[in-house]
Amino acid sequence: MFIEYFKLGINHILDLSGLDHFYFIVAFSLLYSLSDWKVVLKLVTAFTLGHSLTLILATLGYIQFNIDVIEILITVTVLFTCLKNYYHLYSNSQKKRLDTINYLIIAGFGLIHGMGFSSFIKHMLFDDESLIKTLIAFNLGIEFAQILIVMAFLTFMTLILSYTEHKKLLKAIVNTIILVLVIQLLF
Repeated sequence: MFIEYFKLGINHILDLSGLDHFYFIVAFSLLYSLSDWKVVLKLVTAFTLGHSLTLILATLGYIQFNIDVIEILITVTVLFTCLKNYYHLYSNSQKKRLDTINYLIIAGFGLIHGMGFSSFIKHMLFDDESLIKTLIAFNLGIEFAQILIVMAFLTFMTLILSYTEHKKLLKAIVNTIILVLVIQLLF
């Protein structure tokens, strides 16, 4: 069953009907380059730790929430990330400070996303399954899919940016595309 839940975690992130998580991952990666891959992997892990905590607590019934509110909050996390990207693209903020702040923000946003994941996984569990093994497999699948997305996106952006002198403008355009796509999710 471990492999099935690992695949379920991967499919949950790559599912075209749930693009809000995909947009979030791409948005928080946008300010980095392929040479920053270690930093970005730490950010992905901070997100995973955040969502793992609330995923476990919600699945075990320790926290309860309105899923409609959580879905809106997930969209807000992407909108906030895009707005924060504009700020960092057009201000003189220090990169080291950006990384520290991003760890905290992304781990916090992971808490919100974990609640969204929990509503999905609750419907997939069977009574006789080990909850801990299931959650570990599901989270590892999510982490794996997120790393694939980040590495593919960073590779793509590094290649595209190597052909232009307008790096900041191109990042702003990509950010705007994500922002528009996320706003559409609200309607």
